[in-house]
Amino acid sequence: MTKSKFFQRIFTAFLSTIVFAVPVAAFNYIPPAQQMESTVYSSFTELFLMYAAYSLVIFLLGGVPFSIIVDKIINKKGLNSKYPVYVLIYTLGGIAMNIWFFLALFNPYGVVWDHSLTLLLMGIGASLIFLHMSYLTNKIIN
Repeated sequence: MTKSKFFQRIFTAFLSTIVFAVPVAAFNYIPPAQQMESTVYSSFTELFLMYAAYSLVIFLLGGVPFSIIVDKIINKKGLNSKYPVYVLIYTLGGIAMNIWFFLALFNPYGVVWDHSLTLLLMGIGASLIFLHMSYLTNKIIN
């Protein structure tokens, strides 16, 4: 892998962080008109920074190495139609990374599994965002 390809993946991780964190922060933001008295709420900027900080680490430590490994495997196979394979592998990778980070962050014996489906879908969404942002950065840079 060339140095420029590696930096392209790092750029993809930063771009994916923004694309992922903005809608998640918007979804969780409660406007001042709907806020209850005597309750602390986070601003949109605070939510964005919180989600961006968390997801950037995952994109850098999980997404970049994962994408390098997947590209090497797919390129060795010499497939004609790569896009469906990439979508499937990135979906499975999003699930695997999400479960791994979820278990790493929380005690598996004290976890409230009620939100696990939401987190799983967020992991799949994040991995597919990374995939499509890598296509976009590849088009822009090359």
